[in-house]
Amino acid sequence: MHGGSGRGARRPSERPTRLRRCPLQPQRGEQTQHAWNTTYDALAAPHRRDTTALRRRLLRLSVRLWWHPYWDTARSVPVARTELRQLARARD
Repeated sequence: MHGGSGRGARRPSERPTRLRRCPLQPQRGEQTQHAWNTTYDALAAPHRRDTTALRRRLLRLSVRLWWHPYWDTARSVPVARTELRQLARARD
């Protein structure tokens, strides 16, 4: 099925309300984005042999950033995500 209307699919409005109120703490979000950037850069390094742990870490961090309940409440998600990436890059 297309559009996520299959069995068990939830619309964002059906999420439990306790999750919607959970803010992405700026410092914690920035730390997670910084860890994502560092992991991505390590994976991009040439001639790495054991990338399995890095790929798994990048996936976990991506999920943590992408699906955080804060994004349900952000006025402009693309702008907020860009600002978070910029803050994390400024730490480097």
